[in-house]
This record gives sequence, structure tokens and C-alpha cells, in this order.
Amino acid sequence: MRSQMSEPQYNGGCFCQNIRYQVKGNPVWVGHCHCHICRRTSGAAFGSWVHFEISNFSLNQEATTFKSSEHGERSFCPICGTQLFYKDSRAPQYIGVTLGSLDQPNNCLPQDHIWTSTQLEWLHLSDDLPRYPQQHPAEAEFLNQ
Repeated sequence: MRSQMSEPQYNGGCFCQNIRYQVKGNPVWVGHCHCHICRRTSGAAFGSWVHFEISNFSLNQEATTFKSSEHGERSFCPICGTQLFYKDSRAPQYIGVTLGSLDQPNNCLPQDHIWTSTQLEWLHLSDDLPRYPQQHPAEAEFLNQ
């Protein structure tokens, strides 16, 4: 008898645990973004993201949301301020969750660095991940269809 493999499941939430989310299925992209918007909204040298199909995503309550760019919308906990989600209106079938908000962030291995053309000069990366001066070529092709 053949055993049925269950879909992976990821859980996460904000620092104060007010907002909790769950995602089923494999990530479609995991990576580090060095754009100025990710830096400013996270307060860090770069943002680390895990993108999933939004149809596999659920959360216990709505987060506070703001429009961070022409196409982007970011969400955070109204109590502790943790940035949690990113949505792009050009790809509404996906949601990005902050890698650090996952309960088990080690289960999602980054694939690359994007927007390295705006990477901080003093940041020296020692990993062997691919680097792209702007967005990942596959993402650019998908968003520009």
C-alpha cells in the first residue's frame, strides 16, 4: 500500500502572537530583497521573504495594511508592529511572508538575492546564492506579461 505524502505546512505570526497564519504547500520563491523599500519597512539591511500561493494561506485575523508602492501592499500587526506580509497587485495569486515571522524559518532555504544594485555598500555577503541587480529574471518576465 502506497502512503500518501501530506503537503508541507508552515505556521507563523507576529512577535506578540496577536496575528497567526498558516500556509500549506511549497514556497514558490524564498529570497533576500535589497531594495530600499524592504530596508525601510523592515528597519534591516535587507528583507527576507517566502512567497506562497495565496489560495493556501489563512490567518486568524486581519493585519493592518498600507500601500508601500504603486503595486505593493504590506501588512503588519497593529499591536507590536511586526511586518508580516507583502502583496503585489501584478501577481495577486501570491503572498509573501517575512521569513523571520515563520515559526520554523530554517525550513525555507533562500534561493537568491534580488535588487543588489541598491544593496548597502558595507554589506558583504559570503553565501553562494545567485545575485540579481534588480528583480529575478523569472519574476520580471511574469510581472510584465
